[in-house]
Amino acid sequence: MRSLEGTWLDFMETKNRTRKYWQSLEERNAPPVENYSEPEFGMSKNEMVSELKKKPVSRKNFLKFMGAGAVLVQAACRRPTEQIVPAVIRPPEDIPGEANYYSTVAPDGTGLVVRTMNARPNKISGNPEHPLTRGGVSSYDVASIMDLYDPDRIRKPARLNNGKKKRASRDAIISEIQAEIKKGDYVLLTGPVDSPTSRKLLRDFLAANPGGKHVEFRADPTLRQIAEGQKASYGNAVLPFYRFDRANLVLAIDADFLGTMGLPAAHTADFAARRDPTKGKPVRLIAIESMFSLTGSNADLRIPVRPGDQTAVALSLAAHITLNLKVGPYTGNGQVRGLLENYTPERVAEALKLDQTAIEKTAEELWANRGKGLVLGGSPLAATGRQATLGIAVNLLNDICGNDGITVDHRNSLNYSVGISDPDMLSLLADCQAGKVKTLIVSGANINYHLPQSAKVKEALAAVPYVAAINDRIDETSKLANSILPLSHFLESWGDREVIDGIAAVQQPTVRPIFDSASLEDYLIQISGGTLGGSSDFHSYLKAAWAGRAGANFQRFWVKVLQDGYHAPDAGKLNGNAPARKFNAGSLNNLPRSVDEKDGLKLGLFMGVSVRDGSLANNAYRMELPDPVTKIVWENYAAIAPATARKLKLNQGTIVKVKSGETTLELPVHMQPGVHPDAVLVALGYGRTAAGKVGNDRGVNAISVATTGDDSLTLSGLNVTLEHSGDRKTLGNTQTVYRTGMNEPDNFPGISDDIPYAPFAGSTQYTAEQRPIILEASYSDYQKSSDVIYEQTVKHPKNAQLMKSWEYENLRWHMVVDLSKCTGCGSCVTSCNLENNIPMVGPEEVSIGREMHWLRIDRYYSGSEENPSVSHQPMLCQQCENAPCENVCPVAATTHNSEGLNVMTYNRCVGTRYCANNCPYKVRRFNWFENWYYMEGLERKLRDPMQLGLNPNVTVRSRGVMEKCTFCVQRINAARQDMKVRGDKKMKDGTVVTACQEVCGAGAITFGDINDESSAVYQLAKKDKRRYRVLDFLGVEPSVTYLAKIRNPMA
Repeated sequence: MRSLEGTWLDFMETKNRTRKYWQSLEERNAPPVENYSEPEFGMSKNEMVSELKKKPVSRKNFLKFMGAGAVLVQAACRRPTEQIVPAVIRPPEDIPGEANYYSTVAPDGTGLVVRTMNARPNKISGNPEHPLTRGGVSSYDVASIMDLYDPDRIRKPARLNNGKKKRASRDAIISEIQAEIKKGDYVLLTGPVDSPTSRKLLRDFLAANPGGKHVEFRADPTLRQIAEGQKASYGNAVLPFYRFDRANLVLAIDADFLGTMGLPAAHTADFAARRDPTKGKPVRLIAIESMFSLTGSNADLRIPVRPGDQTAVALSLAAHITLNLKVGPYTGNGQVRGLLENYTPERVAEALKLDQTAIEKTAEELWANRGKGLVLGGSPLAATGRQATLGIAVNLLNDICGNDGITVDHRNSLNYSVGISDPDMLSLLADCQAGKVKTLIVSGANINYHLPQSAKVKEALAAVPYVAAINDRIDETSKLANSILPLSHFLESWGDREVIDGIAAVQQPTVRPIFDSASLEDYLIQISGGTLGGSSDFHSYLKAAWAGRAGANFQRFWVKVLQDGYHAPDAGKLNGNAPARKFNAGSLNNLPRSVDEKDGLKLGLFMGVSVRDGSLANNAYRMELPDPVTKIVWENYAAIAPATARKLKLNQGTIVKVKSGETTLELPVHMQPGVHPDAVLVALGYGRTAAGKVGNDRGVNAISVATTGDDSLTLSGLNVTLEHSGDRKTLGNTQTVYRTGMNEPDNFPGISDDIPYAPFAGSTQYTAEQRPIILEASYSDYQKSSDVIYEQTVKHPKNAQLMKSWEYENLRWHMVVDLSKCTGCGSCVTSCNLENNIPMVGPEEVSIGREMHWLRIDRYYSGSEENPSVSHQPMLCQQCENAPCENVCPVAATTHNSEGLNVMTYNRCVGTRYCANNCPYKVRRFNWFENWYYMEGLERKLRDPMQLGLNPNVTVRSRGVMEKCTFCVQRINAARQDMKVRGDKKMKDGTVVTACQEVCGAGAITFGDINDESSAVYQLAKKDKRRYRVLDFLGVEPSVTYLAKIRNPMA
């Protein structure tokens, strides 16, 4: 049994004012700073010098460039010669410069609102009226706007020869497909089809074209694990709707429900609502997991386990309740007891190097919250070769604790397609190789990338006489096809979703297809001769399918559904409980009979929040979104415990050979606190070779190490060894740029003894001598406090500033960030990037601190290295009242306005970067390159048609200019103008919604006029007893208030 140090006791701290926070291992272990004359930032590299060394400029070329420059200066004065033709009759809804908003739905069922300007979609936000997602959007869906403008999408139909395209007409390729499928024995292989109308059309297609079958492929095994577990335990392969809104205790066993599992936007909304301490005791979250996930980072108690050991730990919880506590429905069941006797907490803790006390405490909490608890599990890290094992163990726990039908809502199950099983997929490939499949149509299923080489996908498809691809690009699988038809983006296509019966939504296009593309459904109608079900296009087919939902006036009903974005006549049925089902104890025979006691490193593959399975990896706004915990961008790595790395004499960034069986991966090491000492974790979704310019050659494709298990692929629990390759690289990481790290008091000789000390690196929980950054308290301490939990470090006398205080006659903008609700998902970061035309710079620039994010989410560890707790803090420009940046700008490029904003005048900025040096929050960004414009000798990052996705209301900044968060001043200006047009004297609270706020499913961000005492932002910033301001002792008077994180630790 392991020591209690670094485990559950670390989560028992409540209001500990001396608790230390650290952002990286370097910071935690760094000695005190001794030389204060060292610059705060490292020396920047000089790209001009390096480029000149590569390609010197001769005198002849210099004169040539100067002469060309003179010609260009004269040419710049000429009028454009292009003919401009205005619209004779302007569409009534199209007002130049004004935005239109369209309701639609994401492929995963998230309700969306899409903003279009000049007929171009340029921003995705959540639909606040959607009954499930309630305005929340995942970062993955927010970034999908740039998938629409991906320059690497295929633009025209083509015939393919070894991946090389030759243009062909759409009609010619459709005619070929028609001729081939008439021969019979064809297979339509697609990605998961979650649209009810699309499923109906596919059935019609198969009926109209006999001799074929439809197969759905889903790369992520999570939903299959849940469905198979439900089938074994209860007889039906359903996907329950997990009711976080009803749970007082949530136990996630390698289930990242906040990040990648199911419908994260809905889970986040329900979970965050229960974490609000003003509405009662927060729900307690316990995470048992291998990789430090987004969900695990929000846990009140986290138990790190080795990959593949999840089922054993789940059974040890059941064993403690049944055998030790001697309670529950199975105390007298010999079959159940016979299995659980092999999984007692003592035996499991000893064999798997876990903390026995943590297991027992968790089991006791589950039993204490019976009927109000929720256990869920499922992820690639639980893919041990037996599909249903973790699901059965989870179902057993929910059954013991009486959760089935209450928090596990099986009646309102999710209508997601789980995809074909791994054995059936391998059987299909064997049929292809045996010549049993004559024609294969592939759409949205990149099996050559998502299956290991042992599946022999290339050989299988080579044996098929005709392969047609209907995809958005020539990906790894499409390269093996004979022809390709361009597939439209979901924002260009009609469709629908019904995630739960009775809660449906229409996917309406927001723009005509940019390229010569169409939806899969429209292609299938054309392949079927031009009609299916009496419709010649999918729009008509969809309306006919929805006719049964309407009353007498279909047109009125249809317009209302499109305007609302959903149709939910049965939403009320979510209020009731379902009857508990009878658990099939015989399903326990599918579980291992004893604990795997073999020592050694175990490999686990996981999916991250940013790129997930890698299908849409050719998007810089996904690739450069930092992982919520590791903060690494653009590539995958081998995450191991720091103690294990030191034992193996490995450092951060060391390239290691990860050997599992006959397969070897070469990856850099990331020393990750909070993972099991015998765990090696590698992310899936990287290593693409045919994604496009952005996604290609980023990391390695870890699926190659997968092996075939009893009834599924084995992605976790694989025996593995690590071997030093002798190389090393720097991982692009946004967390270690600004803090060099120490938590010791300042000893600077210029500071008087009677002035409170301020640690240079500044991430320690503050006392009177320390600065406030992250503040936390337990719920019990929150209840005890009467006014403010934490007093100011230093109380400044009024009007003690050098300059006279600002006076605001009307509006004064302010933001409140609730750290109890913030999950650190990163949706706000992606939304801010897209709203404000913020460029992505690539891994090399990120690694030297040149990322351009205006809004970042700082991740802080506290506690032991072995099992730290995590706090997330969104950090943006604080719009300071006494802004240090304003005082040092020599050209007045950054100034204060009449509404409390620290505004930028980009045309004045000469790039001295004094403001960045003087900013205590380190939130200013400098354009080192022309990130949008093309310049000779520099890589062009803005490729056609990416420019169509830019927000025309926000200036595109050029090289040498400083930029930062503006509180979405363009939205404020638009709202102010609308207020004047209406003749209003006061702006209504909630009129201005910032880009970060509009996608936050947790509701962690509030924005408004703090001069309005009735506004929500005033009530939180002035009256909530959790309120505090970061670095308030500096006297800069920030306009962002944070609400301290309230935890619900174990008793």
